[in-house]
Amino acid sequence: MDDDPLSHSHVWADTPTFGSNSSLSSTPEVPAPETEEPKHIDTPAPQVPAEITPQLSPPFQSYVGVHFGDTAIRDPGFTTYSNAADNASIVPCPPSIKSESDEESDDGYCSPSRPQNGVLTTTVIDDPLTRMDIAAETKMGTHTRSLKRRVAPVASGTPAEASSTPASPTAPPVRESTPYSIQCSVTDPQKINQAMGAYVVYQVKTQTNSPFFRNVEFSVSRRFRDFLWLFNQLADRHPGIIIPPVPEKQAIGRFREDFVENRRSALEQFLRKVTCHPKLQSDEDLIAFLESETFFADKKKVESKGFMGVFGGGSAKMVESDQELERRRVRIDAFGPQLRALSKALEEWQRLQTDLASATHELGDSIQSLANVDVNKPLSRDLTVLGDLHKQVTDLREKQSKHDIASLTTNVEYYIRVVASVDLAFNSRARAYQNWQSIENALQKKRDTLEKLHAARTTRSDKIATTISEIDELDHQAHVTQNEFYDISELLRKELERFDMEMNDDFVTSMRDFLVCFVDSQRQILQLWESYDSVSSYLPAS
Repeated sequence: MDDDPLSHSHVWADTPTFGSNSSLSSTPEVPAPETEEPKHIDTPAPQVPAEITPQLSPPFQSYVGVHFGDTAIRDPGFTTYSNAADNASIVPCPPSIKSESDEESDDGYCSPSRPQNGVLTTTVIDDPLTRMDIAAETKMGTHTRSLKRRVAPVASGTPAEASSTPASPTAPPVRESTPYSIQCSVTDPQKINQAMGAYVVYQVKTQTNSPFFRNVEFSVSRRFRDFLWLFNQLADRHPGIIIPPVPEKQAIGRFREDFVENRRSALEQFLRKVTCHPKLQSDEDLIAFLESETFFADKKKVESKGFMGVFGGGSAKMVESDQELERRRVRIDAFGPQLRALSKALEEWQRLQTDLASATHELGDSIQSLANVDVNKPLSRDLTVLGDLHKQVTDLREKQSKHDIASLTTNVEYYIRVVASVDLAFNSRARAYQNWQSIENALQKKRDTLEKLHAARTTRSDKIATTISEIDELDHQAHVTQNEFYDISELLRKELERFDMEMNDDFVTSMRDFLVCFVDSQRQILQLWESYDSVSSYLPAS
């Protein structure tokens, strides 16, 4: 049976200068034909198709190929390969590939000095001719790695050539998918009157396939302060994450029908954003909020001092050393006033549309009043039709002012609140830094104390031992808090990328909805005017 090197998983080597022990895999080798006995090789090498393997000159006749499933990957440069399983993925940690001009440091998790346990690694010397082999491989629709450790798809039939243009220093953000589906809706607001005061209760209905819940479909009753409790718990337990915001409190007019509906919509948006977050949808507080029938007692049990509870709330200050995060924060701080200006412009547009609808209605009433004056029947009939048309146009303009702009207005108001949540995430990082620095300062003081104890000849040994023990404990805490700070910083970077993607999607969707509704309303108004023209053409001339 012929061995197809492109469809079987194996490792091969064509290294005539290395002797008989050049094979890198335990896979049985395919003997070469007797008529093509290679020289200076004790073990026959597998036959590779001519269109895949270039003819190499003796000084560079060395390359190593590794099959991952049905895809053969062969790279030039200083590369690390592994003998992992056939279906092993090369993503998300491609090997480090560096040339002499590649002086930037490798990421720690991609360093060739940190191979996985139990995986054999092989170092390959740079062979500039193997780029021909990679170009041939791309005809099969595979992937190639550039010298900047980027994994780039190559179109079928297009050879991959060594590019002199360096790869982009930052990869495009990848949306992190949620493992389970949790669909929440907030419906049926009802006013509850009690001796202590009135409040509104909402029905929270949930459908899910998550194993963290007892049932796949359930419904509970929650009031606004329960939503606010959930937001605070999530902010405490997940520092660095941009928690979706809840609507703001309002003391005046909180039982008006329009206010209750706007709050219901905002609370539903809050739950949908939280349940779509991959790191929040399994939170125990969220689970208790959505399904607990004894929520008042359960939330007392799960309430605990989280990150903000331990290290204090409010704003925290620090000297920012990460220039990228500092630029992002400045940009978001400038984004808030722009959103508030847009919100005011939308309110003004809505007011003008309402005024236009009112003026159109008044004009229609005036025209109909004129039609009641018995001038002559054809003119009276024409004015009556015109007055009715203005009233229909009034209804469409009122719809424009209330419903067509609702999606865009809601989205702008939501992201005004999101900016405040971004500030909370930055503040949690600043508090982590302050906690780390406070422990570092305490550690330095203990070290100074130890030096003084060593300098004093009358110091007891047990006091020195106690100080050393305290130094060890503080040193451990310093490492823990330092790692917490770096973890929160990395999480915040990912959250900002997620924030950018979600904001782009939400604004594109809301703008599209607004434009579609606006164009549809204008089309209906145009059709009304066209219908009046057709009616008036049938009226007899006076």
